[in-house]
Amino acid sequence: MNYKTLVAQIAGLDWTQAVPQDIIILSKYTAVEFASSLREAMRLYPDDSRLKEMADGELKTDNMSFDDYSGPGDHWEYLAHFINTFGIVPSNPGIEESARRYTGSVEALSPSDRAMTVFSREEELTLIFRKIIDAHDWNALGFGFYRHYLESHILFDSGEGGHHHLTEHFPLHENVLEAFYRSRLELYSALFK
Repeated sequence: MNYKTLVAQIAGLDWTQAVPQDIIILSKYTAVEFASSLREAMRLYPDDSRLKEMADGELKTDNMSFDDYSGPGDHWEYLAHFINTFGIVPSNPGIEESARRYTGSVEALSPSDRAMTVFSREEELTLIFRKIIDAHDWNALGFGFYRHYLESHILFDSGEGGHHHLTEHFPLHENVLEAFYRSRLELYSALFK
């Protein structure tokens, strides 16, 4: 199956039926994994100035601020701050178990394949993030920080000079990304069990 078909399936999930707190918890796990995979990419391509610019906007940065959080930190640290502030916990143990399986599957990839998943995400996740934003009234739930997180990433990733633009020169391979987005679909499917 084409990996873009898997991305469309993820975007097409009924996000309105997912517990908002569970979505936030999974986002923290994926953000931690993303930061780790991005650091792998930086080790592989230390002289790539465009990748360095992109990483500067994701790791130990002060470009994510909301209420009492201003960084600097990786973007997962932004989420962790508010998860702790609001005492957000998963609705069932299967959420974190699924997140650990997902993380393990990505960590089992070679460094070059992990890097490739990072480059692909800069293009593909915008559609998914928009669907998640529209699924819940995050501000009314008291989770405006999460809406800000998603909206900020859409801005960071898209457009001329965005993170997708800075990483589009790296090659992408269908078989690697198909396996990655299949793992991602399995991860998010845990929200609906």
